[in-house]
Amino acid sequence: RSLRFNQFSKTHDTCYARQRNKITCDHEFYSNMKNGCDFTTRGNIRRRCSGTANGFYYAVRGGGAGRYEKRGRQC
Repeated sequence: RSLRFNQFSKTHDTCYARQRNKITCDHEFYSNMKNGCDFTTRGNIRRRCSGTANGFYYAVRGGGAGRYEKRGRQC
């Protein structure tokens, strides 16, 4: 069974749009992805899923500040 991170991304975008604390939004995003990987996959697929979740998390932590600020101005 494959896991898509689309819903987690939408939830993360909503968190930014509501101007909740950026770090909280990012940690919740990561937690949701990791839980999704643990719940829906096994073995090597779980490891790849977790690696993808890590990559997405570090992308928003390192590059999400501009998006967070932009979302706040749209409200």
